[in-house]
This record gives sequence, structure tokens and C-alpha cells, in this order.
Amino acid sequence: MDITTVFRVADGGETLYIGVARKGIVKGAHAFLSEAATEDSTIILSRDGTAVNTITIADNQIAADRITGVPDTNKNLVFDPESTTAGDNAIKVVVADTFDSVAHISLVIEYDDFKSVDTHKTGVITETAT
Repeated sequence: MDITTVFRVADGGETLYIGVARKGIVKGAHAFLSEAATEDSTIILSRDGTAVNTITIADNQIAADRITGVPDTNKNLVFDPESTTAGDNAIKVVVADTFDSVAHISLVIEYDDFKSVDTHKTGVITETAT
């Protein structure tokens, strides 16, 4: 299940939260810019403060290019809409303050909600069945 969102970023970065509807993990992420980038920057997807995927935007990145994120070592952290732990029920998206263009960013998150999840101890996937 893909999660797609479009948001406007002013000069200086942005932080937003995307609620999840089902328990799952961020399998991948891609971004598209409406304007060319003028500085190196990043978009970091995380569960609370722990990164699960990082998209690196290069200086002079061409508008409409598909920019593919890189999964972090914590990529199997589980998001759970029923969690009472702050930050576990939404994907935190941070566009670094080095982003100095005014642009719309289209973000596509590959969200895998078909995993068999055992989170009773660590909140991390211990078994998978796809």
C-alpha cells in the first residue's frame, strides 16, 4: 500500500506527520520536486526520532526527477495506529533546513502492512510473511 502526499516547503525546511491506518513498516520512499533544488538537502522519514529512510536531494536536482530514498538500518521499525507510545502511530517527515527552494514535494511512501508482526518485546518485526 503506497501512501502519497504533496506538501509545500518554504525556504528553510519543514516537519510533518503522516498517520498510519494499519500496523506496518516503511519499505521505501521516493520524492519528486516541483522546482530544481539549489542546495544539497535531505528528507528523513522516522518513527519518533529514529530514522527508517533517508532521501538525499542533490544541489541542482532537476524538477520532476524521481529521488529514491535509502532504507536505514532501523527500516523494520513497526508503525502502529493503536500504539499509545508517542510517535509510533505516525511517520515523521523532516525536510532539512538546508532545503532552500520554495517547492512542492510529492512524497510516495511504500508502506508494507502485509507483514506478520511480533512486536511484544521490541517493536521490531521478528517474523515476515509476504
